[in-house]
Amino acid sequence: MTDDKHKKNLQLMHQAAKMQNEGGSAKAESVYRDIIAKSPEFHQAYHALGLLAYQNKQPSLAVDLINHAIQLNDNVVLYQSNLCEILRLQNRLEEALKIGNMAVSTEPENVIAQYNLALALADNAQLEKAIETYQRVLELEPGHTLAWNNLGAALEKTGDKVNAKRAYQYAIASDGKHAESHNNLAVLMTESGQLESAVKHFNAAIKVQPGFVHAHQNLSTLKTYTKDDPHLKIMHSIAPQSEKLFPDERIRFKFAYAKALEDTGNYPESFSYYEQANNLKFSTFTYNDAPEQKLVDRVIKLFNKELFDRKRFSSLDDNASVFIVGMPRSGTTLVEQILSSHKNVYGAGEISVLNDVVSKHLMKDNNEGIFNNVKPGLAGVKMEDIASDYTEQIRMLAPDALRICDKMNANYYFIGLIHLMLPKARIIHVLRDPMDSCFSCYSRLFKENLAFTYDLTTLGNYFSRYMQVMKHWHSVLPAGSILDVHYEDVVADVEMQTRKILQHIDLPWDENCLNFYDNERLVKTASHAQVRKPIYPSSVGRWQRFETQLQPLHEKVKRYRSFLVPNR
Repeated sequence: MTDDKHKKNLQLMHQAAKMQNEGGSAKAESVYRDIIAKSPEFHQAYHALGLLAYQNKQPSLAVDLINHAIQLNDNVVLYQSNLCEILRLQNRLEEALKIGNMAVSTEPENVIAQYNLALALADNAQLEKAIETYQRVLELEPGHTLAWNNLGAALEKTGDKVNAKRAYQYAIASDGKHAESHNNLAVLMTESGQLESAVKHFNAAIKVQPGFVHAHQNLSTLKTYTKDDPHLKIMHSIAPQSEKLFPDERIRFKFAYAKALEDTGNYPESFSYYEQANNLKFSTFTYNDAPEQKLVDRVIKLFNKELFDRKRFSSLDDNASVFIVGMPRSGTTLVEQILSSHKNVYGAGEISVLNDVVSKHLMKDNNEGIFNNVKPGLAGVKMEDIASDYTEQIRMLAPDALRICDKMNANYYFIGLIHLMLPKARIIHVLRDPMDSCFSCYSRLFKENLAFTYDLTTLGNYFSRYMQVMKHWHSVLPAGSILDVHYEDVVADVEMQTRKILQHIDLPWDENCLNFYDNERLVKTASHAQVRKPIYPSSVGRWQRFETQLQPLHEKVKRYRSFLVPNR
């Protein structure tokens, strides 16, 4: 290509880019294609046309065009880094990583190349490498706000909350108007009980980006609204346009707005928004009650009275484990928060260790259900191996604690197995009026995929199965194996119930248990705000505000209410 032709092509590229910026993408595309037709070796046009194709929602074409540009000139790092990002956004992560590594090899000090590679590494769950690459970006450009924010997110996923918090703070220091960093920092502050600071940062996120729905929804969980609340006024302004939001944002907004409307006494409209939010969320799942009922039937058949009368217990002499089970939103987090305030107790929270260990020892592959291939009488099950595997893992969390609380609610399925493998383990079952616990589930957007909570019928069915299992354990295990703790009793007299629980887990009284709301440990469940406050009775009977709308749920659970709520 002659210099004159090259110069002319560059001038045409400049004109096309100007057209594109002014909204004339079709005209720009025509210019790029004309350049390619006359100068097929002009790689810049392929790259520009590829970016335009991606902008026009033609990602496959974009990849082909930019790949062709790279074939014509494989020394342009901009082409490689852009292709890396486009592939990442299509979830073609292996290809993205390959071209991303090529980009940083071509030009190791290119910030964009390093940053795009870090994004691909993080999306591919290569968190340690992603962290190293984000740090490399920050060495090259210390004020790179997005790198600080995404470094924080990667660190958070590895469990390093301390350094994650620092990274978010650096992101805010580099750009105080970066809404996502404010929101992410506030989430960590919420978990650690810094609620006032969390509210401040959620508000900061909303101030700089009023349409940032994540911040609205997170903030809504930390406050009780009044009719003149400025945040409520902002949500009032968003509500008429909420149907135009992306599906995930629409769900988040409707949960947040429903909460605010409930707080301010507008119960009919509040329930309407709760119902819309739940219907939208439930539609994202494929949920079937039948496999869950089969699991319940299998557990009851396998762990029968005869088994416990003749089965040899594990010989493992470990008395550290305390299992807290129950329905979500039944008060299990509150009970763990009270216990973890004791000087001899470590609260591990909702950990999946027991489920992981049981799956490892009893499931041949991930496609079969737990206990499906376990023989009657647990023949061949090596109880000591399961127990040792479990205790070894939880001991690493708190080597010096006398008691370690495992508050995975769904561990109620494993109570029979727990009784056999850890004979000295303590089991605490937290109960609550099913109308309150179930509606509390229905009014929450969970981080976990608790699909059954987003539909009143499936929620009622889940509760019935849970009660079926718990009644079975009470009928086949020795008296005293499980301590039932009623949430309403804890609210009425926290000291009396705490003394009863401490007696059950064989620990002396500790006055700190009554100051559980000052406990600074991380709380990652939906109850993070409630356990930072003294106990108030306002959550008891909350469901009655929506008694008419909740009749389908009431029909499912009413037969259990006399057992769970004796005075009602």
